[in-house]
Amino acid sequence: MTGSVRTVYVGLFLSGIASAATAPYLSTVALDMLQITGGTYSAIVFVSGILSVCLSLAIGWASDVVSGRRIIIATLGMMAGAGIAAFAIFGTVSLFVMCCLLFLPMTSILTQQLFGYLRSESLGLDKLEIENRNARGRTLFATAWVAAPGIFLLLPAIDPSRLAFAVSAFACIVAALLFCSVGSTKTSNAPRSHKPSHSGSLRSLLRVSVLLMIPVAGCGILRAAPRLQQILVGPIVTQQLHGAFSDIGYIAAFTALIELPLILVWGRSLRFISRPAMLLIGSLLFSAYFVSLALASSMTAVYVSSVILAFATSGTLSITISYLQNLLPDRPGLGSSLISVANCIGVAVAALTFAPFSETGAFEDCAILAASVVAVGGVAIWVWDKRHLR
Repeated sequence: MTGSVRTVYVGLFLSGIASAATAPYLSTVALDMLQITGGTYSAIVFVSGILSVCLSLAIGWASDVVSGRRIIIATLGMMAGAGIAAFAIFGTVSLFVMCCLLFLPMTSILTQQLFGYLRSESLGLDKLEIENRNARGRTLFATAWVAAPGIFLLLPAIDPSRLAFAVSAFACIVAALLFCSVGSTKTSNAPRSHKPSHSGSLRSLLRVSVLLMIPVAGCGILRAAPRLQQILVGPIVTQQLHGAFSDIGYIAAFTALIELPLILVWGRSLRFISRPAMLLIGSLLFSAYFVSLALASSMTAVYVSSVILAFATSGTLSITISYLQNLLPDRPGLGSSLISVANCIGVAVAALTFAPFSETGAFEDCAILAASVVAVGGVAIWVWDKRHLR
């Protein structure tokens, strides 16, 4: 394993901390602490998805046509860290909206670019080794979700919402400094012999949007599942089951802890099961989770349903990364940006699914609808793959 690959793994852990410190709590901070209305929050989520995909595609395109992917990663981390830190310090509604629209999406783009960097460092390896590298990276990312809630135990006297954003900002800045100190590597920063032109990149992007619409949309619907889970579990825990703010993080850590070994198990299963079939299984597991969440009447039931969530997440999210990258195997930056396209679709689907229930507070009904929606994504990918092979 090269030093640059180890650096990417550390970066993925830090980007996981940046996401895990804030993502589970956003709906609770918005709806309960800042008193943002449900309809307004749905609109914020929807617009953030659109801005995120535009920014990610631009960055992914740039990372394929210019050298210096590590500088792009460092810049993303520093900008995201500065913006998130501003909300941690001042805590205003306007800064929260800016975080949702710009700075928090940058943490997701940071993760995507790190996987793109890992992909570029893996060119020439066999597919199984590439899958194993992705699985190891995803495992470290999930490990961060186990570790992040521990900060509430170490610093219980600090406002948990401010603390969560401060930890996220710190992780982003450390990741940025890490990649500022990394030297150039042959694979990721040297000029490539088949470096794509600007016009070729744009033509590729247009072809991707048309030819790969169904699989990307299917992955997008699957990636709506964790968004919906993050939106729903907070209000269900704090409003309906009268849990504490920190309980949301502990549930996320419990889920990620179970998820860790399962990611490697699912990765090994690729020897026997195709990616589309695995994504179909994952979508059905997500559906089962949402049904169990809707029926949960106690915190114990929520923890039990989280076991199903761990199986679904471990068997879906890491596989969608390699599945989307393999749609454009020779373009690691743009291929990784398809993750952001799928994320944008996922955000839009999540916002539209949640919107009808945002003012009524019928979160159980929303979970039932989410179960139906997510199943459609897995079926779409599986059917498209069957017809595409023909």
